[in-house]
Amino acid sequence: KIRSTSTLFLKLVCIRATSVPEITIAIPFVKYDVPFTVLFRLLGITDLPVMLSLITGNGASYKLQHLVRNMAYRCNQEANVDHLDTDEILDYIGRNGLAERNRKKRINFVRKIVQNEVMPHVGIDYSSPEASTHTNFMKASALAIVVRKLIKVHLGVAPPDDRDEQKNQ
Repeated sequence: KIRSTSTLFLKLVCIRATSVPEITIAIPFVKYDVPFTVLFRLLGITDLPVMLSLITGNGASYKLQHLVRNMAYRCNQEANVDHLDTDEILDYIGRNGLAERNRKKRINFVRKIVQNEVMPHVGIDYSSPEASTHTNFMKASALAIVVRKLIKVHLGVAPPDDRDEQKNQ
């Protein structure tokens, strides 16, 4: 059986030099770039301070903390999903990124994508509620590291890299 590469693309877009950048994530098989805070909510990180501490880590500079906080608030305002439960968020992504008209099928498809295609190397154990919670937290932690690295490159604190470049192998 041929399997996709389960590639996530994180995009940091800054419309104007003085505006707050926005991070969106391209999920496999979904034709909609999901704001990063929405994916964290799907992975069970619904509390904004917890999300911010996962992303910034310990000992982060004020500049990094301030930028991440502003980015998260902006994403939350634009996506407007704070009041939605998990199924409604899955439906929100499905309505924006899939052609499926049936709500139940749309929700199930996006749920399977998040479980199996979003960071499968971290884990895909959804056999019990405890395993699901642990797997989602591990995925959220890994996503936080990637988001932190992207923001540090944007701020000029860390150099950009390309892990796929032959000279880095």
